[in-house]
Order: sequence, then C-alpha cells, then structure tokens
Amino acid sequence: MEPLREDIHRALMRAYAVQGRLTLALRQYENCRSALQRELNVQPEPETRHLYEDLRTRRMTSQAASRIAASAPPSQTPPPSPARTG
Repeated sequence: MEPLREDIHRALMRAYAVQGRLTLALRQYENCRSALQRELNVQPEPETRHLYEDLRTRRMTSQAASRIAASAPPSQTPPPSPARTG
C-alpha cells in the first residue's frame, strides 16, 4: 500500500467501519496522519479528517450506549406466567 495515498486510507477506514471495527478504522487514520507528517510535514486532507471525526463520534456514542446498558438496573417487570394447558 502506498502510505501517502489518503484515498486508500479512507477506503480502509470505511471498510473497517462497515465491519464494526471502529478501533481499527481510527488506527488507520493515525497511520495515515503519521505517514503524512513524517514524509511531507502536512496534515490529512479535510475529507480524511471529517471521516475520522465521524468515526470517532460513532465510537464514543457506541461506547456510551454500552456503558448505559451495563449500568441499567434490572427490569422491574414480572417474569411471564407459565402457559396454561387445558
């Protein structure tokens, strides 16, 4: 892979995101950002940064939902009654 091709980095980020692998998608952005900084002393293009922010927000929202679900008290509804046979 050509490390300075942002379009390839974005494609990988999207592919990881579709698979639900947001951590890998975010890591791919960091790989892109590092390569661009090291080789060209530039930041990623706005399109790449926006994709990163969208994925980061999605990950934070997903993590928050998981924490809320884990900390929710057990349901107060009674268990279903056994079915009556006649």
